[in-house]
Amino acid sequence: MASGIVMTPTAAIANEFLTCGRVLTEAGLDAEAVAAACAQALHPQVMARCVTDITDSTDMMADQALTACQRDRRPQELATCVTALHTNLEMADSTQVLDNCSRSILPLRYADCVLGLVETTDLSPAASLTACGMAGDRPMQLAPTFIFAN
Repeated sequence: MASGIVMTPTAAIANEFLTCGRVLTEAGLDAEAVAAACAQALHPQVMARCVTDITDSTDMMADQALTACQRDRRPQELATCVTALHTNLEMADSTQVLDNCSRSILPLRYADCVLGLVETTDLSPAASLTACGMAGDRPMQLAPTFIFAN
């Protein structure tokens, strides 16, 4: 017979909030901000990880990262976007990177676009951030016989 601790669903959820609270408190956020952020998050651990990933890889303050992570539908993708661009492009302005990644509906695709353009063209990182931000997700100027792939 296997022995172990079996957690009820309520206990598992409580642990997720406990982890969120601990992580955000260690990031330097005040108790009120931590309580509000963890209580309102659908996935508190994911949101807390977003904050720490951003603050660990940039010079961003925890409250700025928290605001962005709370607003994003895909907080972990947001953190990956910010981290990848900040690290690979050595951008001095972390706020610009965070703002652009936050505006993107698909942050990972946005990061791929920026990194790809910087690598293959003579565009500056700032120009690539702008170019990829202005690229819609809708194909334009298609031939009348174009058929979307499933």
